[in-house]
Amino acid sequence: GECFAYLCLFDEAQFLPSNLRPGISLKLMEDWDTFLIGTPAPHIFAVSFTTGKDLLAALAYGLMHYIAPFAAMYFLSRKSIRALQVFARAFGRMNFLAVLIQILFPNVPPWFAVYYGPQAPQYGMRGFPGGLVRVDHLLGTQLFEKEFYEEPMPFASWPSLHACWPLFIGLCVGTISWPFLVIGTLHWCLVCWAVMYLEHHWFFDVLSGSVLAIGAYLYCREDILRAMLKTRREESRSAHIQNPPHQAQSPSFTGWGSELHSRSKHNHEEISPEVAQYPLSHTWSRPGYSCNTSAVIEPTCSSNTAPSTDSRQKSFELVRLPSQPQRPNTLDDVPEISVVS
Repeated sequence: GECFAYLCLFDEAQFLPSNLRPGISLKLMEDWDTFLIGTPAPHIFAVSFTTGKDLLAALAYGLMHYIAPFAAMYFLSRKSIRALQVFARAFGRMNFLAVLIQILFPNVPPWFAVYYGPQAPQYGMRGFPGGLVRVDHLLGTQLFEKEFYEEPMPFASWPSLHACWPLFIGLCVGTISWPFLVIGTLHWCLVCWAVMYLEHHWFFDVLSGSVLAIGAYLYCREDILRAMLKTRREESRSAHIQNPPHQAQSPSFTGWGSELHSRSKHNHEEISPEVAQYPLSHTWSRPGYSCNTSAVIEPTCSSNTAPSTDSRQKSFELVRLPSQPQRPNTLDDVPEISVVS
């Protein structure tokens, strides 16, 4: 929904009445560049042109810029649908805010002085592809010229969404997989250079778009991490249900069952796995009491209860010990421990 609202606002902004729209600034961004880096960005980045740099800038500005969001959404869909939903909402809100700023504070891009000269900017003027016109002449096409001539917002210079997208995408996807953070950072640096080399944005535009991307990322970072955590918990729970862990064996015990258990460790063919898995008797005690736990191999039942479905039943015998137990003097004094059958 947020992405659709952003696209509608961007496409329909051209139909707003000119008398209701704010005036277009001609020198504000240029003055900010002079204040920040000492000179306007085109005087630094758009000085010498080569065919290789033109093609590289066109690739970063055009193809890579529009492929990156879809590649990020595909990656997130493979990791977590919840994370994809969080990313899409934050991406749409970030773009909606940027377009709203561009409508309220329109500024001329660097190519305006090249194409229109000393004319004052007015609504209704056509856009210009800037340095991309050299790529059209090189390829013998009018691809970029047609695209920018029909652009609905030719004065949407500040902030730069071209600088905003790759940084936001790299930060969001890099939260899940750090190699994508490195790739996103390199892509962001390449796009920032390309938009100033092609005379589409000022340095202040690029800086503002980057700050907007970082703010949008901080806004949705916790939601992305929370979505990934929920997805991993669900996957872990599903894997636990499909492949339950083996039941842990009880601690060591004594008696007739110990011999059975010992033989089962060395030769599982003699003892069935179901019987060999569990101890057949063990003893526990607390001050003043002793409890003998014996295994009943055959199921037993009384007249008031139904037969047990388990192959073994445990019976507990609680014996009162003397307050001051004495050491037996003879073998006859030792109590006899028997297996309940």
